[in-house]
Parts: sequence; C-alpha cells; structure tokens
Amino acid sequence: MAKGVVRKDVDSSGKEKNYVLGNDGARITKKGWHQVTYVDFSVSSGTKKTSKYWYYVKSDGTIYRNCIKTIKGKKYLFDDEGRLVCNDIDGVRDESTGDIKTYYSTDKNGVIYTKKGWRTIKITDTYKYYSYSLKENVTVKVYVKTGGKLQTGLKTIKGKTYYFYPQMAVCDYEYVDNVKYYFGRSGACTKKVDYNVT
Repeated sequence: MAKGVVRKDVDSSGKEKNYVLGNDGARITKKGWHQVTYVDFSVSSGTKKTSKYWYYVKSDGTIYRNCIKTIKGKKYLFDDEGRLVCNDIDGVRDESTGDIKTYYSTDKNGVIYTKKGWRTIKITDTYKYYSYSLKENVTVKVYVKTGGKLQTGLKTIKGKTYYFYPQMAVCDYEYVDNVKYYFGRSGACTKKVDYNVT
C-alpha cells in the first residue's frame, strides 16, 4: 500500500490534480499543513532512507505543487512533487521541459529567504545501510538578489568576480563569452584567459 506519497488524478475535464497520502495510506483531505513520512528502500544497494516532508492541502483536497505561495503573510516554495522545500535551493519548473529559470533559497521552515546578500546553506542527508548509517553534509554559498531571486551566472560583487550555478563555483572554471574564468577556494576569480584576443 502506498504511504506518504503524492498521487495524481485526472478529473472529467482532463485537468490533473495532486493529492497526498498519509502515513496510514489514506488520502489527506483536511485543509492546512501536514507532515508525512516517506521510506525509500533500495534492495540492490541495501540503502534505506526515511524522509519527512511537509505538504499544504487546499480546501478542495489537492496540494500546492511546483509553485510559490503566500500563506499567512509568508512566501513558501513547493517543488514539483508538492513537497515544501526546506533549507535548500530550488525553483518553479517549466512543466514541459522541467527546467528552472529562477532559483530561490529557503530557510529550515520553508520560507523563501529574501534578504539581499550572501547566504550560506548547510544541507544534510542521511542514508541507512544494512549495518551502518552515512551522513552527508554539503555547504554552499549563494547570493540573494532583491526580492529573493538567486544570482546565476557571472557577477562582480565588491570588486571581485564570482560565478553562480546558483551555488557559488569553488575551485572550478567556467567559459563566459569565450573568456575562461578560474575560481579559487574563496570562490573569487583568480585568473581569466580571453580567447577573443588574437
């Protein structure tokens, strides 16, 4: 029986609707915030990952999905599976291509971070194997623009040049307009080679 997952349905008019199933497998219909537990188990690798996700159920029983919604004065980001994005980077995806044009970062409560400037995000994932657990910690830096959108591409900040994916490039290089930029441990450009010069 499916538990803690989103299921899609199509109504008589052909419109797709998304619902979330609770920990008991029953569809959640009560309006408001609901947290469900999802267990993903891989037989081949022996890994078991238990995750808890928040969803917001609307008055018609469907959930917010692949959108930004303001709830009680706060802006929240929901991914393409309807999960609240917490302490992470994501954006609204194009339904036909799956591409993200504008990225945002969220705090631990899923609220979009809007204060302009640098932000460090620490992302933790835990995987359980047959006999032990593995915790992965990733720290990335982003630059938040006015309104909450994340900087992408090449950007000069206080005289130093950086590149954003939207996470800041570190110990890497990128080509922009036939110029090769090298970025050091701090993320700032350390050298550039202009291939437009002959």
